[in-house]
Amino acid sequence: MQGVVSFDELCNIAKKDLVVVVASEEHKQEQLKEIVTESDPEFYLIARKDPRAGHKALCYKLPHRSGERKRGCEIHVLATGMLNIPEVPKDRVETLRGMPVMPLPILMFMKLQTWSDRRVSVQSYMKSRQHDEDVKDIRELLAIIRGRGGDLSTKGLLEWLPLTAVYAALGRMTEFAHNFPDTETNWRVVGAMK
Repeated sequence: MQGVVSFDELCNIAKKDLVVVVASEEHKQEQLKEIVTESDPEFYLIARKDPRAGHKALCYKLPHRSGERKRGCEIHVLATGMLNIPEVPKDRVETLRGMPVMPLPILMFMKLQTWSDRRVSVQSYMKSRQHDEDVKDIRELLAIIRGRGGDLSTKGLLEWLPLTAVYAALGRMTEFAHNFPDTETNWRVVGAMK
């Protein structure tokens, strides 16, 4: 189908992992993973890095050349309501090559929440990932939002997002700017700081 992105393309864009948010309450997270792996052999389940995790990770097989190590992309299956993911009104859902994608402010809020959560994590592998990936992702996302003339001020967001989500995100934006002062100008330009 013209304009639809394949999982190969999505995983190559996302590099190592991809988050899929499902707006359905019919199935639980683990059921959705099982449905996907049973319906398509390109998806498979693996044990999590954290041995205490009671669930497996969903992965997608990426193409590789002969002699190359097999590659996979981890797919995080989430539902609205999980991890404070708000329900996005249909008129706010954006599309990329025919696929529905999370609006940039929500994506930024989720990235900031992950960064903040990992900063206080006692697990060393999560702390190292935070610095290696989250900070870079937030910087890049902030540059994209600024480049597109995006608005992360309360004025633009409170029209459709819960007050608690907006204020929690604004606090994390301030915390990020405090830890990385070189980003403060970008935060001000997009309306997140005065």
